[in-house]
Amino acid sequence: MALLMRRLAVFLLPFSLFLLFIGCDSSDPDPGPIAVDSITGTWRGEVPSTNVMGVVDTFLVEININEDRTNVTGDGTVTGPQGVLAFNIIAGSSYLHPIINLDLLFGGPPLGELNGNVAEDRRSIRGTMSGPGFAGVAELEIVLTRMAP
Repeated sequence: MALLMRRLAVFLLPFSLFLLFIGCDSSDPDPGPIAVDSITGTWRGEVPSTNVMGVVDTFLVEININEDRTNVTGDGTVTGPQGVLAFNIIAGSSYLHPIINLDLLFGGPPLGELNGNVAEDRRSIRGTMSGPGFAGVAELEIVLTRMAP
């Protein structure tokens, strides 16, 4: 009987410590996003667009993205033949890997959008972009590459 009690004690002590440790919670309730899973950073890409004269204009896009869980904020610029247009990423924009949906405000209506898929390694975004300043109202294809974390 004593041997059985000793074996039970040898088993229960480590098991009790295991349960104690897995039940502990850190004092920080929100440790923030894990860096390798985040799309926070500066992104750049080009949007080719054919104007009414049949000439292909290239728009350079730079976006600063700040991700907090599924919410996305930030700002950026589109540089094209008419100059530089600044925009803000507005509330309601979201990212749930791999899907990204950004609503872009270019200083007033109409809104623009950037919708697409984020690569598994979080180094590129492939999608469509629309907004004022682009030729026509069509959504134009874009590939953005992360320039800085």
